[in-house]
Amino acid sequence: MSEATGIWQRGGRDVEQLDDTFTPPPLPPAEPTLPPKRARQWLKIALYSTFVFMVLIIGWLVISAPLGRALEPLKDPALLLLSEEGTPIARRGAIKEAPVEIAKLDPLTPAAFIAIEDRRFRSHWGVDPRAIGRAMAANFSAGGVRQGGSTLTQQLAKTSFLSSDRSYKRKAQEVIIAFWVEAWLTKDEILSRYLSSVYFGDGVYGLRAASNHYFDRAPERLSLAQSAMLAGMVQAPSRLAPTRNLAGAQKRSR
Repeated sequence: MSEATGIWQRGGRDVEQLDDTFTPPPLPPAEPTLPPKRARQWLKIALYSTFVFMVLIIGWLVISAPLGRALEPLKDPALLLLSEEGTPIARRGAIKEAPVEIAKLDPLTPAAFIAIEDRRFRSHWGVDPRAIGRAMAANFSAGGVRQGGSTLTQQLAKTSFLSSDRSYKRKAQEVIIAFWVEAWLTKDEILSRYLSSVYFGDGVYGLRAASNHYFDRAPERLSLAQSAMLAGMVQAPSRLAPTRNLAGAQKRSR
């Protein structure tokens, strides 16, 4: 009896009482989880904070970025010098004339700007992810900035409401304003404001001033070739102005 007992014992302890070496050690206690009620409270705080932030952004836009700013005249109007006969002989400063209305233009004129600057203007919401991706790929392949992905709405936001400073902050403001403009204006209203304020070189701002300056005619009477040339100038107005680089302007318009 004592021999049998010794077989089933180890160190004076029964085998049944020894530790099981094949059982994995117990897992550490789990981190205390957030009670469901507290989780809902944090979710409410996050939603309220987002709402307050959006209200502040909209308030800032209403105060600092009025929608009619693109149609305002320049702060420093041009000085026109005349001869004794009343003939203009020189001009100092920039010039910007009355705004244009899309409905009164030849349909080919706004179509030229859309075709060369923002082909999906009629379908996007102010920002075109496809154009941004294409521009990023082209710039990466070229090893520098060669293309931009800005839409016409973003260009309007940049030229009318923001400075020319190239920073991530200004780019973020540009995107916010673009969404805001798209929410409040129709596509034709956006295009009218863009065409009425964009720079065309030679100190000329807006389609009306540009058509009078380069072609001596009203924007409502522009031909297809003239519209294409003006649309092509927007990319680099100082370099492609026909008064300085006629061959480059013609090549771009084609």
